[in-house]
Amino acid sequence: MLLKKIILLCTLSVLTLILSCKKSNRPDQLPEVSTEGKNTFGCLIDGKVFVPKVRFNSPLSLSAYYAGVPVPQLSITAPRDESERSRITLYLQSQGILLSEGATYRLGSPGTTGVVYAKYVHTVDLERISYGSSPDLNGELHILKLTSKIISGTFSYDAVSSEGKKVEVRNGRFDLSLN
Repeated sequence: MLLKKIILLCTLSVLTLILSCKKSNRPDQLPEVSTEGKNTFGCLIDGKVFVPKVRFNSPLSLSAYYAGVPVPQLSITAPRDESERSRITLYLQSQGILLSEGATYRLGSPGTTGVVYAKYVHTVDLERISYGSSPDLNGELHILKLTSKIISGTFSYDAVSSEGKKVEVRNGRFDLSLN
């Protein structure tokens, strides 16, 4: 009888521990908004969760670079391998605009000096389709934290391809250590 009670107590304890454990870094869940340099990035692309993930031997990985001199420049790259033949990469970039903590920036067109812009690139079997933000579409980047070591923020935008196809990027967030 005592052995049965001990086994029952152990079983209940293990079940309680398992059920109380919180899963983290789930691929189907966006990371929390944070400002601690946790190297997290995520958003919804046409309603589907996007978090970066690449194969070990991939030359492209999650990265952030920001320099204020001589020409201010921001470059955030977030890739995800969908399969061996398919990759999605998000870019947030600027050139010639000095960013400030707490500021919100309306997104402009890729490659334009003096604005922040975003790109969504989907590559399948070496065919690359690029979607860019535009001042004519919805889009903004909000900088939550900007130090010499950390950049954190939120973003949301619409982007369009040269063929006129549109993609919606929503609930974006990043908390990155600067390179």
